Amino acid sequence: MQGNLFVVSRVGQLRNAQTFIKEHGATGNHLTILYTDANLGLADAIESNVEEGLFDEVLRFKQPLDPLRQRTWKNKLIYRQIDDLLVGMASKQGVRNLFLCNSDNYYSLFERAIANRGLAISMNLLEEGLGTYLHAGPKAYVRDTSVGWAELKHRGRHVRRVWLQAARSLASLLATFVSFVLRVDVVRLLKGAWAQLFVSRRYRYGHVTHFDNAYVYFPDKISSNVMKVDHVEKLSFVLEPSASQKLLDAIEDDETVFVSQRYIPRHPYVYFSIVFDILGEMGVDRVFFKFHPREDRASFAQAWDQALREHPRLVVLSPPEFQKVPVEELMMAGKVKRLIGLTSTSLMYGNAFFTGVDVVSIGTRFRELADSDEYDVTKRALSEFNRDLDVFLDASDVRQF
Repeated sequence: MQGNLFVVSRVGQLRNAQTFIKEHGATGNHLTILYTDANLGLADAIESNVEEGLFDEVLRFKQPLDPLRQRTWKNKLIYRQIDDLLVGMASKQGVRNLFLCNSDNYYSLFERAIANRGLAISMNLLEEGLGTYLHAGPKAYVRDTSVGWAELKHRGRHVRRVWLQAARSLASLLATFVSFVLRVDVVRLLKGAWAQLFVSRRYRYGHVTHFDNAYVYFPDKISSNVMKVDHVEKLSFVLEPSASQKLLDAIEDDETVFVSQRYIPRHPYVYFSIVFDILGEMGVDRVFFKFHPREDRASFAQAWDQALREHPRLVVLSPPEFQKVPVEELMMAGKVKRLIGLTSTSLMYGNAFFTGVDVVSIGTRFRELADSDEYDVTKRALSEFNRDLDVFLDASDVRQF
């Protein structure tokens, strides 16, 4: 296979691309790293893990902040960026195969640009995470937009804030009340209508409708309804060490590791409290806490410290050097005896490829506690987690606590 463009935004996606290149003997490879000003460190981490000789060139593709949030100017800008990238790669570099390592809802712009330009470029998917099974699975998972009494009360509390926020709070309360009566998220409905009216169809986001090929770790979990896939093939799991041996030697063997994810970001204290409570229920007294690359630790330092103080029997370790090592590499080096998480794809990898590791998901227990009266978490705040958990339960055989 020759003339390939791989589009990545995470280190795990790069691993999949490099595995594919070596397994299929692909040549004429080009790498595009998607990033924004909010995750420059992640872009650096991706580029630092590029193996020499696999790519003819590596490009950084800077996008506007919050690329998933639709705005007329933003949609047009991203579309034109993608259009210029694909046209240039096809005409100057001879690219004939596009490999998307994600299927986010604005990746349809790649598909649209190829069709609008009449480019002879095939569309291929390299599995990266739950997004693959979210959009190609047996169910159409959507964000839960209904609201309940707890959500109405939560919005009502906004009115008591400072006077400068009173107007916004009253409007939010009114919108939520209407949503409560009509059983639909009015704000999301209005935003969708705005996009329909003011973002032209050419630039409007949507999901990719067709892939020529999909290379995934768990092909038996692909049952395409939302998007059509002509051919599905299993992707081999190949892991090249990236951490120094000195760094790995500093970590003891057979540790318990928790892989965090960026859920309910506006309630970090509640998130950490629930996780720590569950770890206590499991009898865990020492754990290495591995943050998600997108988590900004500075933004929740106070909540983190408070949750730790309230769980004095739990020893939580999170050294900076530990955060730089992919959890799969830690498992390969024999550093992990027990892997715990919520819906992380790393749990699926650990369960499938590292038989000596005890892999446990606390997803269902987390949902039970978050939905209880003990924690003030709104249904809307949990909507992304609930969606991911449903997909995770369908796509994986990981044991639930």
